[in-house]
Amino acid sequence: MILTTKDKLLEAEKANPGNTQIMFNLGGVHMLEKDYAKALRYFETVLEVDPEDKDSLFNALVCCKIMGADYNTRELELFRQLLVLDPEYFNLNLTYCEALTNYEYKEEALIALQVLEEKYPTNLDVLCYMSDLLVKSNNVKEGVDYLLKAKNHHGEDPKILIRLGKLQFFAGNIPDSLKAFELASSKVKDNPEVWFYLFNIYKDYGVFKNKDPVCTPDEAFVKYKDLISRGKTF
Repeated sequence: MILTTKDKLLEAEKANPGNTQIMFNLGGVHMLEKDYAKALRYFETVLEVDPEDKDSLFNALVCCKIMGADYNTRELELFRQLLVLDPEYFNLNLTYCEALTNYEYKEEALIALQVLEEKYPTNLDVLCYMSDLLVKSNNVKEGVDYLLKAKNHHGEDPKILIRLGKLQFFAGNIPDSLKAFELASSKVKDNPEVWFYLFNIYKDYGVFKNKDPVCTPDEAFVKYKDLISRGKTF
């Protein structure tokens, strides 16, 4: 599919030389193919026409970071340009990092998240996404470390509790998983994932000694189904 897309874009480039949207898309295709030098050339060409194209600045920055020491100077220049244009732009790219992770472009996602972490070292979403990526890459201990770092800065935020609860659940540490999900249920009422795990824990493991459940298994399941029926997602 990538080759077909690239062929169409190359044909479009010949028919529309200098079209920045086509060049940007070709840069993206080469990034997916891990041809970062060629991708960078396309993004730099876009920047010659429009030096304030933030998406091209960010993608060029990621390419430079991946390619290493020889591109450090250019990486720093791009970083500064982007921050001057829009200090909050990095937050918008969390969605981009999440998409890279979901589509298994883990190396690119890690580099992009490291770029964000340099600017926002205590940002809750950056730390949580970094944890997600590390866990998906089988670096569970490092993933937990990022969640604990997030907890130190943000306390018992539901985003942290839910992630810790899931990790403890799959590690077989059910009491700690239950504690995290019960605490999360007191902080956020409309997340079906919380009630899904509470239902499964109560149903399969019962109520632990000296524990008062927040609900019965049936009540947890009803809340889960109700939230799903109203369009809420994990």
